[in-house]
Amino acid sequence: MSRIISILVTVAILVFIGVTIWRPAKIFGVSDKQVESSLARSIGHDERVKRTETTCQEGSGGAWACVVFDRGTSRQLTYRLQVGGDGCWDATLTNGPVVPGLLPQTLSACLSLRDYIRLGV
Repeated sequence: MSRIISILVTVAILVFIGVTIWRPAKIFGVSDKQVESSLARSIGHDERVKRTETTCQEGSGGAWACVVFDRGTSRQLTYRLQVGGDGCWDATLTNGPVVPGLLPQTLSACLSLRDYIRLGV
């Protein structure tokens, strides 16, 4: 009987670790710092956009308004991100026309464990 309990506990721990690594938002939730980090990394961390030059504010229904400073064009651009319960998001540029050399019109990504522990920031 104790062997079965040990196996079940081990499986539960492995599932927890797996969810934490692949979809940390399900365990830790979502805050502005994670959204800022994920958006900056998706665009081109430290090349075009720094996390420290990105600010996000949460609206309603999983929507976020994020302002990024594009170092390549010296412009501030705003994205509207829709974050799902699994931590994956879709973003759309809300100010400015699509111009070559500017940041992408749309982006998609998922929050990663890196966004929670802020590696490389």
